[in-house]
Amino acid sequence: MLVNENNILLQILWKTWEENNWVDSRKWVYTYNENDNVISLYDSHWSDNVWKDSKRYFNIYDDDENRIESRREEFVNGEWQVESQQIFTYDENGFNDSITIQICYGGNLINNQRSTFSNDINGNILIWTTEDWDGNSLNYSLKHTMTYTEQGSILSRKVEYHSSGQWKNSYLNTYTYDENENCLTRQSELWVDNEWQMSFRWLNTYDENNNPLSAISESYIDSIWVFQNNYEIHYSQEGYILNYSYFEWFNEEWVGVTKHEYENDDFGNTIAVDSYKWIEGSWVSKSYLVTIYYNEGNSLRSFSGYRIEVHYSTLSGIDEITNNIFLDINISPNPTNNYSKITINLSDNINADISLFDINGNKLKEIFKGKLQKGQHLLNINFENLSAGVYFVKLSSGKSSETIKVIHTK
Repeated sequence: MLVNENNILLQILWKTWEENNWVDSRKWVYTYNENDNVISLYDSHWSDNVWKDSKRYFNIYDDDENRIESRREEFVNGEWQVESQQIFTYDENGFNDSITIQICYGGNLINNQRSTFSNDINGNILIWTTEDWDGNSLNYSLKHTMTYTEQGSILSRKVEYHSSGQWKNSYLNTYTYDENENCLTRQSELWVDNEWQMSFRWLNTYDENNNPLSAISESYIDSIWVFQNNYEIHYSQEGYILNYSYFEWFNEEWVGVTKHEYENDDFGNTIAVDSYKWIEGSWVSKSYLVTIYYNEGNSLRSFSGYRIEVHYSTLSGIDEITNNIFLDINISPNPTNNYSKITINLSDNINADISLFDINGNKLKEIFKGKLQKGQHLLNINFENLSAGVYFVKLSSGKSSETIKVIHTK
């Protein structure tokens, strides 16, 4: 990976091990505008000893740096052909209120799906409707209706489907939280025989630093909650991840399925990850997609392998001191189902720009922009209309910045 002096990703080079040599395989090259939003991404592959074009992506932003168009193209038979396009619109408060997805058919872009959002003044989505294209028009398919706590954490989400001209109940998720707004439970109910019936739930635990420790899933079977799955995370005294394990409930006990063991440097950067699967009574090395953490544990990338070793070509964990302002930002819960709380501690007054980015560096939304006074501040972030995956929250102030990763699960 190649980054610039501001830790902005410029290039990823992927090599494969073939006949005792590292051989070029794929390359991704990023370009940005003056506000560090991705405007293009070129994806190429190595073939016949040259780099050949594969795909490219373009983003267009409005004057407020909101992304209004995203286009994907594929290189076919010597020319670039449009594959798909997304169109974004925003309400008077600057929150995303629609996304239209278009696909290329017969050389033309045609509508495929549209999502519309009704937001409150804090950007929380109250109603989210989805329409699908049947070849002639867009027709309603799904509707999500949400409620929230005073702090902005989601309390409930009801999903309905559209049939015979009417909205009909499908399922209902409800949430509970501790005093730190960490999600303790998420319970799902299905609409059966004209009533809500319990189906599934997650039970989460956290340490004193609000780091997630475990997530246990249970199914409601014959009026009894029955264990299904269990995810456990262990950390070092410094708060760096040491291992991540997955278990399944079998014969009245938890049985290990997979685990990933981490080695970190003094700054929280991943040095190595070993992956295992439980086979016939013992842990056996197995190739999995795993996550490595760098930039003092605030940035991440995923790679596949039995053992991933990471080597750094520049110093990590040492920042240029440009001023005496202390910036500290934390997000909880993380991983999150839909909503998280951002806690910011400042040693002085600053002009802050806080935004959410996807793993490719695209700016998805502006969370806050303006002056923040010395002390602690609490903000809420909404992941409800985003797909599961890895995101980044970045706080910038002059030449100082802090970035923290967020894992969003559905």
